[in-house]
Amino acid sequence: MTIHDKIAVAVKRFIGITLSTQQVQALVLEQYPDTNPTSIIPSDHSGPNPRSGRSYCNCSGKSSQIFARDEAGYKVRDSTGTVLRRESCSVVSAPKQRARLDAHPPIVIDNAFLGEWGPKYERTENDEDDYQRLVAVVAKEMASMGTISKKTFLEIWKWKGAMRVIRHVKIEDYGSLYARAFRRAASEPLERKLAVLLESGVKLPGVEAATGSTIIHFIHPEMMPIIDVRTIGVLFKAGLISTDRKDLSHYEEFRRAIEQIRRKCPGWSLRQIDRALFAYHKQFLEKSQ
Repeated sequence: MTIHDKIAVAVKRFIGITLSTQQVQALVLEQYPDTNPTSIIPSDHSGPNPRSGRSYCNCSGKSSQIFARDEAGYKVRDSTGTVLRRESCSVVSAPKQRARLDAHPPIVIDNAFLGEWGPKYERTENDEDDYQRLVAVVAKEMASMGTISKKTFLEIWKWKGAMRVIRHVKIEDYGSLYARAFRRAASEPLERKLAVLLESGVKLPGVEAATGSTIIHFIHPEMMPIIDVRTIGVLFKAGLISTDRKDLSHYEEFRRAIEQIRRKCPGWSLRQIDRALFAYHKQFLEKSQ
């Protein structure tokens, strides 16, 4: 049985519905578990590649073409080559089938996922230049002072988009409180770095898990990921963490999940993983929910 036939059979219940690459892979593997996941490529069955103009399956342009390209993924065509409207498609009105699709992802976070969603980050965000500049600035300040300056702290806070809560930060105590805490955190083991900023008795005013992990990330950009509602949302949906809460008590589980992805997909930086997770949540998962 060809991979074309396997995909066609697996998705035929979802005519008129747009599926992600991960959903197509999950549907095929559910029905044909011995299939090589890397061979399940929806774009090969959705007409000529927009960049190269090449067709990777001979179904291209025929009634047997499985998908029509859609900005959010791949819309399933019927056997006549027609893309039906979602509201007229019988599968949408069938509660069991609809619920099965909604419940289905396992989201598979692998090289294909990172390669697909990482570049899409720049469709909605334009902060990469500032990110790279701040990484360099923090590295220089850590080497010379062992901590970060108030100016750089405020720039990171702004980059994070947290200026709406800056009022909770006691910026007048930056040198005696925040700068010292960042210096201590830099020398702590990985599992203790965020705790130095957030633990009861030493918690920095105005700093929470998202903002604190952002500061720590810039100090250790290849070791400490940023915990964010979007990144944890995708990891939780993928079954890699047990909760979607973003707080200190769950940061270590989150950090280990990201490290697991890095081991599975060597060659991808924390920043590249973060960009892919962020883009997938904002551009697909959030909309589908």
